[in-house]
Amino acid sequence: MTKITSNQGDSVGLPSFEQLMEIKALGKERLSFQRGAWRAQYEALSQEEKALVDAKFSKIFTKIAAQFGRSRPFVFTGETHTPNEDDDS
Repeated sequence: MTKITSNQGDSVGLPSFEQLMEIKALGKERLSFQRGAWRAQYEALSQEEKALVDAKFSKIFTKIAAQFGRSRPFVFTGETHTPNEDDDS
């Protein structure tokens, strides 16, 4: 088996950093276009249709919130745990 190292990048078909950034930018552009299309479709709905869509999404969001719980910001206290001989893991 051949070991792949960073200096072999292009010779084994791995994309370069610039290529990866280009792929990421294209993905962001595609998603932005899709969001715009979805927003336009939503804005074209009547008030009754918007209410139905909003109710359906609200139900979905409630299920997700129940599954994962309330979101809380992470606060780092600066304390870290270092393993020692008394720890089993």
